[in-house]
Amino acid sequence: MRFIAAIAGLALLLAAFVYGIGVGRYGWPPADAIRLVLAKTSATPRDPSDPYRRARADLFASLPGCADGVMLGDSITEAGPWQELLPDRRVLNRGIGWDNATGVRQRVPEVISRRPAWVSVMIGINDLQQGRAPEAVAQDIAAIVEALQQAGAAVLLNAVLLTDRPALNRQVVDLNERLAEVARKGGLSLIDLNPLLAPTGALAQAHTYDGLHLTGAAYHIWRDRLAARVDTLPRSSCSR
Repeated sequence: MRFIAAIAGLALLLAAFVYGIGVGRYGWPPADAIRLVLAKTSATPRDPSDPYRRARADLFASLPGCADGVMLGDSITEAGPWQELLPDRRVLNRGIGWDNATGVRQRVPEVISRRPAWVSVMIGINDLQQGRAPEAVAQDIAAIVEALQQAGAAVLLNAVLLTDRPALNRQVVDLNERLAEVARKGGLSLIDLNPLLAPTGALAQAHTYDGLHLTGAAYHIWRDRLAARVDTLPRSSCSR
């Protein structure tokens, strides 16, 4: 009975697809449809060479000006309206969706060119989802911190946020332990939002809409933690 039901289901799917070709909804061969299905079902983040990442990086490089602070990271950073959250400082958002620590490391020169007094760094979750070892990710982040400090910027290093996925969270905890050591060696105090946003060991439903990205309320919590540090730092010395 189950076999017959499965065959019937496949027949219905095939009939629907043939109908789609007939009315012009699908082309043949169905390459676009296949790519669409793969894109929707794949849980793997895009490669750091993704056209979106490159397009955003190229746009950033083409813009003039300097800033008091820079928010540097992936989509979690990109989604925050940082100039509105920190209106008393000129803040540039350098978050790029799907980016990882290797990609951010490549973008550090553009950030340094803005002569910021401080740079907030949160990166690493995409690396872990792509299968990179926490040790390798921490090494990239250590290099990012060192480069920014050598350029004279105060670094606000953020711990990677926990998610709603237990297996991934074990990797996050491992990485954050390594980032605590990176912070210690760099004379920094790691900003860890997890006790506030993930008090039970997983990102709280009140602070996320998909188990990874943040709600508005969560951004205000992050803003408050950053503002306590930013208020103690000078503004950029660059001319406006």
